[in-house]
Amino acid sequence: MLWVDKYKPKSFIDLVGNDNVNRTVYQWVKNWDKCVFGTGRNAFKSAISSSNETKSKNTFQTRKIIDGSLPDQNDKWGRPIKKILLISGPPGVGKTTIANIAALHARYKTIEINASDDRTASKIKSQIMSIASAQSITEKEAPKLLIIDEIDGVSSSKSGDEVNN
Repeated sequence: MLWVDKYKPKSFIDLVGNDNVNRTVYQWVKNWDKCVFGTGRNAFKSAISSSNETKSKNTFQTRKIIDGSLPDQNDKWGRPIKKILLISGPPGVGKTTIANIAALHARYKTIEINASDDRTASKIKSQIMSIASAQSITEKEAPKLLIIDEIDGVSSSKSGDEVNN
């Protein structure tokens, strides 16, 4: 077994770095609970709101997040208004790791797409559409959370497809 697999973080307690960012990612995932599971958010929000940790050097750049909490803005179906979470930072700081751990703790099954494998928007779009349309054989399968890694390398294809399609 490789050391990178043996010692990889498996829970929030194993994570190092900015706890504020880790909590914010988890809170964003938990904001989907009402829509996905039919339940409200758990007590995690109060834990985030009461946290007054000193902000050290940030591993990730967070914008519009002052106290570590996200706005409670949901649409009429209980989904967050901001439907995409973009995590940015230098290579190796744990962006994909925090996304995987947040999904695991929120009871989601992660599906990862590495956008550097297929550098065109049309190929990425077809992968996303096939994942979105895939039906579970068993009803008890966890809902899916899609992680698109290295999305910054995607460009529009030569056929004129746009990323926004």
